[in-house]
Amino acid sequence: MAEKWTATSGGVGLDVDDTAGRSGGPAVKINGVTSISAGWLHKTVPAASTLGVGFRLKQAGFNAVNAGGHSLVYFRDGSSAQCAIGIDGSGKLQAYKGDLSTTIGSASTNAFDVNTLYHVEVKVLIHASAGTIEVRVNGTSTGWLNLTGVDTQATANNTANSIYFPNARAQRHYCDFVMWDTSGSVNNDFLGEVNVDAFLPTGAGNYAQLTPSAGANYACVDEADPNTTDYVSSSTAGHIDTYVFADMVGNNPNIKAVVNNLWALKSDSGVIYAKSKYRRGGADYTGNNLTPSTTYQCLQQIYETDPATSAAWIKGDVNSAEFGVEVSAS
Repeated sequence: MAEKWTATSGGVGLDVDDTAGRSGGPAVKINGVTSISAGWLHKTVPAASTLGVGFRLKQAGFNAVNAGGHSLVYFRDGSSAQCAIGIDGSGKLQAYKGDLSTTIGSASTNAFDVNTLYHVEVKVLIHASAGTIEVRVNGTSTGWLNLTGVDTQATANNTANSIYFPNARAQRHYCDFVMWDTSGSVNNDFLGEVNVDAFLPTGAGNYAQLTPSAGANYACVDEADPNTTDYVSSSTAGHIDTYVFADMVGNNPNIKAVVNNLWALKSDSGVIYAKSKYRRGGADYTGNNLTPSTTYQCLQQIYETDPATSAAWIKGDVNSAEFGVEVSAS
């Protein structure tokens, strides 16, 4: 769970609940602890004036927002908060400038119920006078927050480059995280209710050129929780592994993006890269150079459209595809 985040607190405040999320699936559990140093998630993103985040949320109780950090989500410039969204003691949303020290507008008229799963989307524009904050819950901002012409800028910069989820002093569950900005022609505004589903390798693809630590190549990379006890490896530029995956289900889902996650490291300080490899219909599509460290990290190639068509993904094309990795020296 922690691999896709820039940093997490770990320890007593943070865990995974295997049944608390959507449809009884897994969710991040931030425990109700009093220390602001326990139970948090942080993601660094490219600096932008407008940022958005979506997630599902379930909370066991509500406590008054505290200037020490017990809010719902912060948008930060480095380590300094530009603005934040909190949930007050009655379950209502309240916007803040900076580190919860100055309220922006009034609290929402609607309130969350305890132990109920909601879909939440937050979009902010960082500006000293023309800032905006909109929060949609289950697809609507009516009764929640839709603030315009407000001051959301607490630092000298009118951008944010970090999204931070702190602990809540009451147990909180999150799942189905997505983050976006206004760049590009797709996925540049509210996405609506989004499911984030994981698919694991189930068999070998067209290429099996990396060396498995034991057994079949695909069987060394098929864990839901990455481990280092089995793996594939190569020091030869151009070596490729691809794998087939479990099928996506559902009736014509609207696929926002496909992400190839590579849990990888390099064995020494030399220059070497990993590239995402996508194969369909006998053709290969190679991603960007991804730079591994000498410790394991999650390298991501995000495909917002199908490279084979430059159009939106179709379920049948995802199901017939292979994904994997190529070793690259340049």
